[in-house]
Amino acid sequence: MDNFKKQLKQGDIIMHHAHGWLSSIIRNFDQSHYNHCSIYDKDDFLYESVNGGVKRKKIQESISTQKTALISIFRLEGIPQEKTHLLINNIEEKYRENSYAYSQVLLLASLLLKRKHNIKGVLGKCINLLALGFEKTIMLFFDRSDKNLMCSELIYRTYMDVCHQEKNKIFSLDIPLECSPIFELESDANKLKFPCDINKLNEIKLNKTKENRSLKKTFNFSGKLKKAKLYNFITPGDLVRCLNLYEIATYKTEYTRNFTKCEICKS
Repeated sequence: MDNFKKQLKQGDIIMHHAHGWLSSIIRNFDQSHYNHCSIYDKDDFLYESVNGGVKRKKIQESISTQKTALISIFRLEGIPQEKTHLLINNIEEKYRENSYAYSQVLLLASLLLKRKHNIKGVLGKCINLLALGFEKTIMLFFDRSDKNLMCSELIYRTYMDVCHQEKNKIFSLDIPLECSPIFELESDANKLKFPCDINKLNEIKLNKTKENRSLKKTFNFSGKLKKAKLYNFITPGDLVRCLNLYEIATYKTEYTRNFTKCEICKS
């Protein structure tokens, strides 16, 4: 782990590939090697949104809690190191101790289940109807504010907050939303829509430019939930697919030796 820590710079995004059935399900549905992410501060500390909310932890504590078998460093292309402290300041000022977004995780799991399962006929329709009812129930308690955050949402919001505060697009994460398993393209390949019928949603046109991605748009929901931001549904896989993040290195941990089914080890 010493080599891993030497590679780290403030603002780096740390991706975790961990043990456990839930971690495996997240990776499978998200079409990614990673199930959790965090952002590095300094002096072996990172920030992450986990069970218990947004916390500042030692790297080793995070690895032990998650039982992370492999850990990867991703860095924003061209990020000015003299300004990375703004990312940490933003977390401290806006998100520290915020709650974990359990409702969003459950909603994403249901959406991805409907998208991924290949069961046909009556059974398949029953699964979809049950999932839809589950989603409608979750939406009654859905909180679109920044009080509840998934791990990937914390990172995305942090970078975009600084992007807007500094009016510097170098901090903007360029996520190709059309590659996300959560969203789907219309047949004309020029429109993107949310892949569920919980509520009727406005479609948005894809923005092909690197500077202005469709993530900045807002969907309008009917019913009690008036608006939902796209960043409520950013996943760890979306961050990995980000066009202006690049991988620095991947390291094994003490948990790797017991992890024989690791996709990254085989790749």
